[in-house]
Amino acid sequence: MQGAGATESQWADEDVLARQYVDDRNLAARQRLWRISRSEPEFDFNRWSVELLSPSPGSVVLDAGCGNGRPLSLLRETGCTAVGVDASLGMLGTAVAPPATVGDVQALPFATGAFDAAAAFMMLYHVPDRRAAAAELRRVVRSGGVVVATTASSDNQPELRDMVEAAVGGDWVWTRPSESHFSLEGGADILGSAFDSVEVTRAPERQVFVTDAEAMADYVASTEDHYAHSLPPGRQWSEVVDAVRSATSEAIADHGALVLTARFGALVCR
Repeated sequence: MQGAGATESQWADEDVLARQYVDDRNLAARQRLWRISRSEPEFDFNRWSVELLSPSPGSVVLDAGCGNGRPLSLLRETGCTAVGVDASLGMLGTAVAPPATVGDVQALPFATGAFDAAAAFMMLYHVPDRRAAAAELRRVVRSGGVVVATTASSDNQPELRDMVEAAVGGDWVWTRPSESHFSLEGGADILGSAFDSVEVTRAPERQVFVTDAEAMADYVASTEDHYAHSLPPGRQWSEVVDAVRSATSEAIADHGALVLTARFGALVCR
């Protein structure tokens, strides 16, 4: 469709993902925006996600798609044995809580029933065959264990979506992964292919107050690998980033902050 950004193949394409996650610079840019921006109510989404796994001393928990290791660190604070796996060797090199291993969630390198629980935090939209991933997560978790997958609502941060679409112009649509193929609203159908029970649990909706225009620009710049190819002829992603920086600066000058509505949650599978 003309004007649509980031197709299914772009979100799961191995070459695109290799560029996006050659190290953690892009992920860190997105994490930084959340870290430095005040929210109301105050809420730690990573900690909330980890608590849904009910980790405890002596339990063994898998973090599939562990990235640079923030949830791994939180898991290990509970006294459990936390094991990370990620498809990117470069990403694992930046992990703040090693050790972790390279692996594919569609064919996990672990024995059946090896874990008491498993996490798939904000990552299943990058997987080409998500039903295969669900089956693998089910396989490696013991009977009675839990798998928690987190993602965004299909209506997450509508203010940012509108800003980016206005920056591009025309009929271009910013098609984000939670809107197109693994949302909080639609993920249960995929995970239900492998689990008897899938419960959708919404995190508290909150307002995020962005007061750093450069951090907002860096956030949008970090997604270039997924969207630059879909821009209208002659349009560059750097121009979109500049427009977002300017619009954010105007919002800060006029209102004290750019306010984003954050809508995230979890699918708890048994």
